[in-house]
Amino acid sequence: MENLAYVSDGNDGIKLDNIKSNRKSFNYNEALEATQTGNFHLLLLLVCGLGYMAASVEIIGVSVVMFSADCDLRLTVQQQGLLGSIGYFGVVLSSHAMGFSADTWGRVKTIRLSLLFSVCVSLASVFSINTTMLLVCRFFTGFFISASQSCVYTLLGEYHSSKTRMNHITVLASFLVIGLIYIQGMAVLLLPLKLTFLSPWRLILLVNTFPSICCSIGFFFIPESPKYFLDQGRQEDCIKVLQKVYSLNTGNPKDTYPCNSIVFHEAEDRMFGITEKLKLMSRQTITIFNREHILQTLKFSFVAFLISMIGAGLYMWLPPVLNYMVTYEGEKHTVCDVVKLVKVKSSNLTYEEKCSVEKDLTHFKIFFFINVAYFVFFVMTAVLTTVVGKRLKTSFGRHILKTSVLVFWYGIGAVFAIVIYWSNVFILSLISLAMVAQIANMIGLVSGIGSEYYPSQINAMAVCVLMMFSRLGIAIGSNLFGPLLPLYCENMFFIGSGIIIVSILIVCTFPRGGNK
Repeated sequence: MENLAYVSDGNDGIKLDNIKSNRKSFNYNEALEATQTGNFHLLLLLVCGLGYMAASVEIIGVSVVMFSADCDLRLTVQQQGLLGSIGYFGVVLSSHAMGFSADTWGRVKTIRLSLLFSVCVSLASVFSINTTMLLVCRFFTGFFISASQSCVYTLLGEYHSSKTRMNHITVLASFLVIGLIYIQGMAVLLLPLKLTFLSPWRLILLVNTFPSICCSIGFFFIPESPKYFLDQGRQEDCIKVLQKVYSLNTGNPKDTYPCNSIVFHEAEDRMFGITEKLKLMSRQTITIFNREHILQTLKFSFVAFLISMIGAGLYMWLPPVLNYMVTYEGEKHTVCDVVKLVKVKSSNLTYEEKCSVEKDLTHFKIFFFINVAYFVFFVMTAVLTTVVGKRLKTSFGRHILKTSVLVFWYGIGAVFAIVIYWSNVFILSLISLAMVAQIANMIGLVSGIGSEYYPSQINAMAVCVLMMFSRLGIAIGSNLFGPLLPLYCENMFFIGSGIIIVSILIVCTFPRGGNK
């Protein structure tokens, strides 16, 4: 018997149609549009957002605990810097492999399994008995959590048509800043606690696993990407997923989904074997650095590396710097004066004396509001580039808008890097530090411009390479700021301002999209 369903005739009347006879062959974008946008896409955005948030909480959250762990594990400054960056080294080393696994094994499967391993090693780090165990556990936390940081963008994008994709990806990026707010909020709530069975920093590591756990549960309600099934030649499975999405969004039976086949024009690019996939990865990587693209690849990667090294490197060390500033708030000292004073004072104290001092959490409260301000900046930038960009008729106009936003925020960072040297006013110094650190939040816009430039067949690989350079910059910056800040504070901010200016000049030469 043929499938029958009631369909509106447009005049509030009801007629009985033969659904099979009305079904058509769509291309993939049309098939996605036919599912409409509704409850499923909101659930997908929430789960993917939790995954992106989990990555930031697990990796950046160590910046809160590495100074509290000092009293238990007697960490040196170098070990603190390594602890703050070792998760990024794990991300850098695993990103390529996670992307390969997602392409060959499945996006959702890869994220589920990697989150499981990440939660396990993160929980193990809570009970670290020495520095080596803590460093190893945090390295593997970053190694596995990288899947939820990179694959969620691909997964979310493959469930959206071109009409809604960019809006949802923009919202997804905001979960990074939500993660930063979560980190500081937990620090304010948990660090004052005096527990006999668990140190506060260990408790923070424990609660930092909650977003990962919630995300893991959420992904059991998310089916595999229909685009992945299509790439694997499993069109029937692709249609079944789209039917389910359509039903959840509209409330209509699955059988009323108007698409029965998808015209896939990229069949010649499909590769099913592991050997073929490896050859494809190699070919894509070589193409990114061929004569046509190497100059632009170096531009994007250079800016991503330098901006992440300066902005995120400083961000990782903001908690102790703010703590120093709060200590000397009533006195007229510059940031560098305060850092040097604390360096001299700390060198004369034993571990027992330093750890017996009552913890002042004022700087964490300040840091919390700084992250809220970052969220506002991010929303403002997203609204500007999305709303204003829609009104611009040409790709050149949209490209000018995005590069202008980058130049504006980077220019502010360069100016305030110099202000840090002169200012002895607490609030002005605080704003200056925040404005320098905020430049790292613009890495998403840099990758967005890069994504528009590269052709589709090498796009994902190119953005992956760009993000790897960004994470490498964070790792190196985290290790440089701690040891060098007390010794070369003034020079570091002058050099940092110069690096930001160089980055601005390179941004002005970014190519516009249109090569796809």
